[in-house]
Amino acid sequence: GGGAPLPLPSAGTDEPVGLILRTDAQPSPVARTLIDAVREIARARFGDARARRPSRGARKPVRRER
Repeated sequence: GGGAPLPLPSAGTDEPVGLILRTDAQPSPVARTLIDAVREIARARFGDARARRPSRGARKPVRRER
């Protein structure tokens, strides 16, 4: 199936949005499809943000003890 755009007001919603992913698990196939779609739409609308963002160096994932 496909999604359909909803006629919702979007004024003032142009702030940056980020995705937070767990470092200790892989997204499910459905979640991966959604992540890829969000990134594709963002690239189409705003270009590749990675090309404009200054490098912050390699970041290691934070591991928390349980």
